[in-house]
Amino acid sequence: MLLLNVKDRLITSEKYTILFIFSIASLVRTIPELIAYPYPIGYDVINYYIPVITNFDKYWPTISGQFPFYVSLLHVINNNIGSSISPHFVVTAFAIVTYGIFGVSIFFIGRKVLKINITHSTYLAFFVIFQLAVLRTTWDLHRDLFSLSTMLLLFSIIYEKKDTNNRIVIIVSLILSAITAISDRMVGLLCMLSLIIYTFTTAKNRLIVLCSLVCTFSFTVSLIQGYGSLHYNTIELLKSSQSIMPTSYNATNLLVLFLVYNGIVTPLGIIGFKLWKNKLLKIPLLITGIGAFSWIFFQELELLVADRWIILFGIFISIFAGYGIIELSVKKNTTIAKIIGHSFLYIIIAMGIVYAVMPYDESFSLYGIAGKYIQNFAPLTMQFNALGIYDNDNLLDLVSWINNNTDPHSLIIGEKHWRGWMETKLQDERDYIFSDDIYALYENLVSEHTTSFYMITNNRIKLPPETLKNIEMVYSDQIFKLFKIK
Repeated sequence: MLLLNVKDRLITSEKYTILFIFSIASLVRTIPELIAYPYPIGYDVINYYIPVITNFDKYWPTISGQFPFYVSLLHVINNNIGSSISPHFVVTAFAIVTYGIFGVSIFFIGRKVLKINITHSTYLAFFVIFQLAVLRTTWDLHRDLFSLSTMLLLFSIIYEKKDTNNRIVIIVSLILSAITAISDRMVGLLCMLSLIIYTFTTAKNRLIVLCSLVCTFSFTVSLIQGYGSLHYNTIELLKSSQSIMPTSYNATNLLVLFLVYNGIVTPLGIIGFKLWKNKLLKIPLLITGIGAFSWIFFQELELLVADRWIILFGIFISIFAGYGIIELSVKKNTTIAKIIGHSFLYIIIAMGIVYAVMPYDESFSLYGIAGKYIQNFAPLTMQFNALGIYDNDNLLDLVSWINNNTDPHSLIIGEKHWRGWMETKLQDERDYIFSDDIYALYENLVSEHTTSFYMITNNRIKLPPETLKNIEMVYSDQIFKLFKIK
């Protein structure tokens, strides 16, 4: 009887359904964190979010030009909670909350934009939150998902909204427009373009025009503020293109990435796209689709970040795929159609759970087969940060050995992938300098160092013979070697 009452409330009450979806989405995001505990998951989490929140003032001159709203919000939360709570906890907890909000935003897209009932909107939310593209985004692209959530909430408010004098609706819409624009460069650009195109291709609506203006202004200001950083990153990408592109950013890898993340849902998404008539959701889908296949015409231009557009496209196509399944099930209204609809959901949930919890070296066969093609763009499972989760012990043991057995103010060089751990764990003003080519870095620094000088290498990599003459191994384990420069 109790279960029936709960089910009835979920079917008939949006309030209870929203709470239910938020709880399930938050739980989905919490489970991989609990499995990885006490280590964080996500490459940018350990190499960007946690170090930035830990040393916010130090990083502010750099991040101030990089759409800093999200990390600034984390910094404010971290400061107000108190010193007893670690930046790791703040970053992870807010990512979990953001995932819950994202799940709710999908529910509202179903209710307000797609005009489907509570049950079908709940189906849509579950169908989307277990998608690989969404889970990959929440893995370490936290501000992308945050900005995407506010964008979808904005769309839910302004869709077919007649000119209104309701101040609360207007204020909330404008705030969401601004937050979306200043939280993330890619999603801010996507939202701005979508609103502008929607404004010019539909009947004029004062609220939509205002949101377009606010979003455009906010995005432009943030872009101008970050011009120096963007220009520097562009130059660095162009400089490194000769060495990077042939090994990772190529047509084969990007096509495999698209098929792994979007291959199952794209045919269903096309069906949903044809069934839905309004342009509001179709515009961002088409924009992300153009970005996702930009590599066809610009195969060696990594600056277009086609891999990131592929992930964003996967999120929007999964919304249309879920809608397509719902519409086909409703129109057929047969037991077989319902079984097929449920089967698709169960398959997506199973694949999402496997992706979230499997150890990195035991990844699901689909990702394992594709691993050599996509590992430069996406993790094979969520149980990974700079290393497989279970390998973090080795790195922290190495850092502990350095702190206890080397001189204060020592200089340590190594790969850029370990910079986050080194930033937060090295003590006594030891400096860590990283590079894509640590041997070139070693050659540049070896004649200039005046303090203790150490080099970390991966245990599987053989050092050049000429380098071995000037170094002495002082530490080794299954993954790392530490050399002291003589």
